[in-house]
This record gives sequence, C-alpha cells and structure tokens, in this order.
Amino acid sequence: MNKLPLFGLSVLMSFVAFGVVTRTYIWPRLRMARREEALIALTVPHTFRFIGLSFLIPGVVSSSLPSAFAAPAAYGDLFAAILAVLAIWSLSARAWFATVFNVWGAADLLVAFYQGLLGVRIDPASLGAGYFIPTVVVPPLLVTHGLMFWLLLRKPSSTRHQASAALKLGRQSIIADNADPNHPALPSSCLPRAPAVLRGDSGAPDREMVADTTPEARWPDCSGPGANNTFARRGRPLLHSESFERRT
Repeated sequence: MNKLPLFGLSVLMSFVAFGVVTRTYIWPRLRMARREEALIALTVPHTFRFIGLSFLIPGVVSSSLPSAFAAPAAYGDLFAAILAVLAIWSLSARAWFATVFNVWGAADLLVAFYQGLLGVRIDPASLGAGYFIPTVVVPPLLVTHGLMFWLLLRKPSSTRHQASAALKLGRQSIIADNADPNHPALPSSCLPRAPAVLRGDSGAPDREMVADTTPEARWPDCSGPGANNTFARRGRPLLHSESFERRT
C-alpha cells in the first residue's frame, strides 16, 4: 500500500483543523492586540521546537530514516527554538529580531518538507513516532509563521482601527479615544460587564480604548455631561468618547 497519500492527507487535515482554530479563536484577537503582544503570543509555541531532536533518537524513528533528512531537520528545529526564545526576550526593544526568527523558522520547516518529499524522498513509515511531527505539529507552526509575516508587514494600526475591528466582532458599545478629556466618566452602573481594554500600536501614549463586550449593552438611561446620547439609536451602537490614563 502506498503510504504517501495518507501522509499528505494527514498534513492537509492538520492545516484545515488549525485553520478553523485560527479563524475562530486566534484571528479575532490578533486584530485587536498590539503587534508586539501578538508576535510574542505566536512565537511562544516555537520554543518547543526542540522536539525535532527526536529525529536523531534510535527507537523513536526507524534506523532506515536517512541522516540527510534527520540531522538538518533536528538541528534546524533546535536553532529555531533558540531563536524563538531570544525573539521573545528582545521583541519589545528589537522588533527586527522577530523577522530574523520568522524567516529562519519558516525556511527550516519548508526545507524539511522539500527534503522529505522531493529531495531525500523518505518513507513515511521510517519516521516512526516522529510521524506526528510533520503531520500534527508542523502545519500549525507554519500557520503561525504566516500570521507573524502578516503582523510584521502590516502598518501599525491605530486605536481607531481597533475600535472598528471591535464593532465588527459584535461589540455594541465603544468608548472611543477622540473626545474632550474634561468629560467625566460614565457611571459604573452603565457598564454591565467589565470592559475590554484595546491598546493601539501608535497614537497618544496616554490613551486607551475600552469596548463593552456585552452584545445587549445599551446606555439609554445614562445622563449627564459624560453621556453622549446623540449616538443612541435603536439597532446601532452607542458611542461615547472620553480620555483614559494608560493602565499598567
């Protein structure tokens, strides 16, 4: 029986499964997070890439696994894990280091795939227990590399752009960062749930944006100089503008 189609199907289904996870849980949060925070979150899983060293352990993989594939894949993954740790440690000060890690990490995985399928042409059965590395672990890592490339290449988003993203996710009440800072805050009773803080990549360093996460939230009964009832309309979000000091 030809094992290669089963191997390819396993890789494909891993991409599909993690694509669903990304679309449902990861992508919405990445769009609202600061770039540095999002990059760190996407880099953390790569610190476990030392698992690639298992390609060098007899008994884990078959003795028939070619060393021309095993050694570059194992040590390339180890180096990628070290780069991931350094990238997390230095990301706040040196964003360019994340680019170095991302290029190396993605290239290492793609070269390993090429070597296994077209270069050395390994037998999937020779991977032994390591079979789950290219079929279960590698596809999600490649997806995170793609997301990191997107974060590194896009322009830093403003807090206004993040407010728009929050509205698209179903937020019904936004406290936007564009008003007279002398306006007092709304009463706490007007916020039925704890608001989510959205930080921008650029803009005034002492500003933040707060989005109410309850879809049914409305402030029709709130009054006073802090309430902006002009925007209260049936079926539309109620907007209120005020200044907030940065929270640590």
